[in-house]
Amino acid sequence: MLFNIFSHDLLVLILLFLTFSIVLFKLFSPYISSILDPIVLHIFWLVSTASLLCAILIQKTTDINTISFIIGLLAYILVALFFLRRFHCRKSNLIKASKSFSNSDFISLGHLSNKSYALITLTLFLCYLYANLDLFKYISQISSFNEIYLYRFVQLQGRDPLRRIIEAGTSSYFSFFLIGGLFRRDKRIALTLLIFKTLLGTFSGGRSTLLGVFFEFGSYCFFYKDFIDLKLFKFINKIGFAAIFASLLLASYVSSKFMIDGNLVYGLLNIFERIFAAADGLQHYIYNSGDVKLDSGINSFFMSVFGIYVKNLVGNVEYKNVGWQLSELALGSELSFAQGANYTFLLQGAILSPVLIPLYPILSAFLMAKMRNIWISKRIYHPLYFYISASAFQLVGDLELFIFYFISSITCFFLIIMPFQLRFRTRAISFSRETENDSVVDSY
Repeated sequence: MLFNIFSHDLLVLILLFLTFSIVLFKLFSPYISSILDPIVLHIFWLVSTASLLCAILIQKTTDINTISFIIGLLAYILVALFFLRRFHCRKSNLIKASKSFSNSDFISLGHLSNKSYALITLTLFLCYLYANLDLFKYISQISSFNEIYLYRFVQLQGRDPLRRIIEAGTSSYFSFFLIGGLFRRDKRIALTLLIFKTLLGTFSGGRSTLLGVFFEFGSYCFFYKDFIDLKLFKFINKIGFAAIFASLLLASYVSSKFMIDGNLVYGLLNIFERIFAAADGLQHYIYNSGDVKLDSGINSFFMSVFGIYVKNLVGNVEYKNVGWQLSELALGSELSFAQGANYTFLLQGAILSPVLIPLYPILSAFLMAKMRNIWISKRIYHPLYFYISASAFQLVGDLELFIFYFISSITCFFLIIMPFQLRFRTRAISFSRETENDSVVDSY
């Protein structure tokens, strides 16, 4: 196992986690729309990172990399708080300046007729089925039901590129239209497909599938926060803790299926360990002299983000992403396929230049806050802007993965979503009575 929580003083780690949780949730509380707002997960991610870095500092009190990472994390938090406040206010002002339609019409995608909504949703569902053809083939070949949970390990060995792109590029839009459908008078299509998508994702080894659905709903509510009745947010907060608890239990159950003799206790321990493993890549970097053994500089940073595309285009370039390299350093041996820690903003700064670790997070914090509060009045672009807002924390958590999803999502929007949106452009404009502010691309 690459990350072992028991290599640290568990009591100290838990105390640090509780302390940072109280502090950070207090600081970020003005920008949390509900308990299912994705920023809640991001705050826990920051808490986990801060706790593990401080636990490492206790063991390595003079390590310059650990100190730099802590300074960088502190800089990110402070800058994020500043820009979240600024861009949150700007988004609200833009919405108030052009708000001339009913709230219910807006959040229920009321500019689309039932027929057009069904066509868009079913098209995205077909894309989802095509992207998961390998899963259905795998299901047809397994000998017992429990083997279905092991599909995630089959995925690690490689997938069809086109299907991978379609899945990455349409997943956010599929969620957008399904969740929007829950606010429509006829919810049957949306509810049926959402349940099917959740069950299939869970049975194929997706531990956090149900949790992801809940927070996608929270992300949709945040995006349309100014149009949603406060009663809904109160209801979300009322059931939110139960929803998260149920999701964690389900994640523990799925984790227990990854081992032949696994049980629910093993699954719970696995999830408990993952809570503290947000900074596992930083630990590998610190403990294995990553500043010496990993290349850094502009070229290395470029390859760390775009290396997979350069490799596929040129064909003779050897490339292993940063997480892969860190895993090999931690294990002391080579791995046959890509796996490892996420390429977080602190690692991004380290690869650009170890000297820039305390400064690079400033840019990350600015972009995160900007993306989270992005807005435009023209509803034909709302699926795209919802994706950008919802992916703000992915930019910080794994830049390489973000770039792949970004390219895929932009491509699928203009090839699949936009044709449908243009088909109903006239009606959408008449509903929203767009003002001169509509020429603004976002909330810049």
